[in-house]
Amino acid sequence: MISDGVVVIGAGQAGFELARALRSAGYDEPIRLVSDESGLPYQRPPLSKGFLAGQVAAHDLLLADDRFFPDNRIEIVAGKAVNLELTGRRIVLADGRRLSFDHIVFATGARNRLFKGVRAHSALHSIRTHADAMRLGDRMRTRDDIAIVGAGFLGLEAASTWALQGKNVIVLEAQDRVMARGSSAAVSAFFASKLGALGVRLELGLQRLRLESAGPESVRMSWGGGTLDADVVLTSIGVLPNTELAAAAGLPCDNGILVDEFLNVGEARNIFAIGDCARFPSRHFDGMTRLESVQNAVEQAQTVAAAIAGERRPYRSVPWFWTEQAGAVLQIVGDIRGDEAALIGEPADEEFSAFHFRCGALIGAESVNMRRVHMRARRLIGNNENLSPSKVRELFAHESA
Repeated sequence: MISDGVVVIGAGQAGFELARALRSAGYDEPIRLVSDESGLPYQRPPLSKGFLAGQVAAHDLLLADDRFFPDNRIEIVAGKAVNLELTGRRIVLADGRRLSFDHIVFATGARNRLFKGVRAHSALHSIRTHADAMRLGDRMRTRDDIAIVGAGFLGLEAASTWALQGKNVIVLEAQDRVMARGSSAAVSAFFASKLGALGVRLELGLQRLRLESAGPESVRMSWGGGTLDADVVLTSIGVLPNTELAAAAGLPCDNGILVDEFLNVGEARNIFAIGDCARFPSRHFDGMTRLESVQNAVEQAQTVAAAIAGERRPYRSVPWFWTEQAGAVLQIVGDIRGDEAALIGEPADEEFSAFHFRCGALIGAESVNMRRVHMRARRLIGNNENLSPSKVRELFAHESA
């Protein structure tokens, strides 16, 4: 019997890793990656760091060279999937082509959230794809001033990159601190200070922020009490998961494609979702969550590859993430939304960790320039050790000495 193999919708980090892991697991049936971008699969995180700074070349972004795919019998299908025929097990592409499958995996990722009512403008940019970063880099070559809307991880990485190049950077944020949704107050204050020392101007707690055209080459930003015109504006206000294809097929979606602990969608054992588009049950976050990180994309892909190859197991990985800004590395593991915290080291020394607890038990940690502490914290949280704040202080006492 001829197998239709696996069709993966999306050829980003998660889709690529799934294909690679399937071949590593001995899966011998057809694998097709459907990609709506031209070129080979590539890494996205360096786009706001090394690539933007000119330190990483385009070919260095590639997840594999052009020989990897034919050598491993992985076909990249250029096109956009527009319809899923569940009963016939077919994907329909925009040009009318149909791809049959035995297993289908959604690795559709996410797209940047945009300001409502703001039309395309030569001064307005966001970073999601290689093409986005190229367009922004070309614009910045002849300009020294930039405004960044959004003080999340990506926005601050870009701010740091440009400030280190001597550009004049202002960051506008509705929250009253930087990285408010993804870091603790102590870590937020540390990076705000580091960015300020680079000359980055932070405008926080802005209400009713609006963007509008101020002419063919400029965008006007206005908020309660102020206005600013800029000819380069980077918006970084979060993402939306790409769920439209799954939702149109009647699959469960709610801030992501809903999956079970095996990353299956609905009742079907042959439909999966992984990476930025998947919302999954996590004991580390005490419920359903959706994560945007390389680690999550890679490890979910490996879990699904194992299932397709015959080894079904639940996804239980400990979530972790990292960012580099203003010469400092922040590594986060687990959930930092606790009711108590313990600080190891001192922010003034530029080496410290914040451990987070809920009901007296360790649930997460943030480490700044403390890689060894981060690795130990990952092991402790991964082992689900019920450690109290006093026990953590005892275990890591020498790190702050």
